[in-house]
Amino acid sequence: MEEIPHIQDVESVWAGLSRSPGTVWLDSVDGQYPELGRYSVLATRPRSVIEARGRGITIRSGRSERHLRSDPFDALAAWHASFGQHPSSALPFAGGAIGYLGYELGGHVECLPTPRPGGLGLPDLWFGYYDSALVIDHAEQRTWQVALEGASAESLHEAVAFPGAVSESSGRRIREGILRESLTADAYHRAVERALEYIAAGDIFQVNLARRLDFELDTRGGAPFRRLRRFNGGPFTACLDLGDERWIWSTSPERFLATDGRRVETRPIKGTVPREADAAADARARERLLASAKDAAELTMIVDLERNDLGRVCEYGSIRVETARRLESFPTVHHLEAQVTGFLRAEVGLAELLRATFPGGSITGAPKVRAMEIIHELEPVPREAYTGAIGYLGADGRLDLNIAIRTVMASRGHGAFHVGSGIVADSDPESEWSETEAKGRGLARALLGETPAEAIAFEASSE
Repeated sequence: MEEIPHIQDVESVWAGLSRSPGTVWLDSVDGQYPELGRYSVLATRPRSVIEARGRGITIRSGRSERHLRSDPFDALAAWHASFGQHPSSALPFAGGAIGYLGYELGGHVECLPTPRPGGLGLPDLWFGYYDSALVIDHAEQRTWQVALEGASAESLHEAVAFPGAVSESSGRRIREGILRESLTADAYHRAVERALEYIAAGDIFQVNLARRLDFELDTRGGAPFRRLRRFNGGPFTACLDLGDERWIWSTSPERFLATDGRRVETRPIKGTVPREADAAADARARERLLASAKDAAELTMIVDLERNDLGRVCEYGSIRVETARRLESFPTVHHLEAQVTGFLRAEVGLAELLRATFPGGSITGAPKVRAMEIIHELEPVPREAYTGAIGYLGADGRLDLNIAIRTVMASRGHGAFHVGSGIVADSDPESEWSETEAKGRGLARALLGETPAEAIAFEASSE
């Protein structure tokens, strides 16, 4: 670990690193959220990459490529362990794996229907192993170059010394401002009504229903990600270059899992209201969210679900609800958040922890398995990275993963993102539709830059 001159212009250094393959950026948006987002991590040129498609696992290291059949959680844990355990650092990340877990991996935990076709063709799981990285401490305005024993940081030196040019121009952004929707208003209303029938029948208490918006997107230079982070960044923002013109961009505000030693934490979010430009109106929006019995009940149910998930792998009596409900404010919305912690049993490893908790309950519903079955029935396309998890698996055993909401996926000029809403017994289909449309226009506006949200058109998908 070596301290280097502090990096003020993180975007330029990232642009320099992005000239190399496999560049990743775990971004806390310049430390705007000091409790959750104090640090940012930049890395490039992974030593090895693992991808999973169903039980088909591909591991690439340099010019070699290996294929095997395995449970993806077991394969990920074995691949990660193959690089050895390294001493803990004073910094949260000192080398290790960075990548994502896709939502459909949940089918390897529970007996769920075969994933639907119609996605972007992204892998179910992608992680790169990084021997070196830049870690930026926004609170103390210090930058560190970290490297595992014997690792070279040549590419990092080059990016710091010769940062890339940050261009706002990216040619065609979203073609003509058109987004193709996987569920029209009528179809979404019918899906919500069907979900309400399941709730009335006692199958579930709540379910998160999402629809996908597809568009054509120019990803050159990563300009869409820069607009996203500036317009709507969160403490768990991330940019992953998967290679072959494939990208994952996330501006998530929600932590899925974090561990430090045997301590594990999750911070589920339930309840959202838009920010208002006027300070008095914004204060009223906060008060309205805090007073909402519906949102409080949703959050309580998810807290119970998370306690149950952690109970599978934590020491008896160690699970605590540190915060039952707290309001967190972000650039475009206010959220309600809870915090649940526990201490993992000594024999619990990475695969066991992920299988016990994945995917996060805040984006499925409760009970989780039945909610996921209903999601499969009512959503016509796969979620892929959306509502999975993005983050790092450290070489010292620590991990930190977000819930991949407010997440854009791109592959060879085609982009997509999902917008969802939590359905409970007193949900109104039209209100839930309006919530997803507002979220969709907000993300689209971020991708487009200054284009007014009202200028963005929606049309039915051909899928």
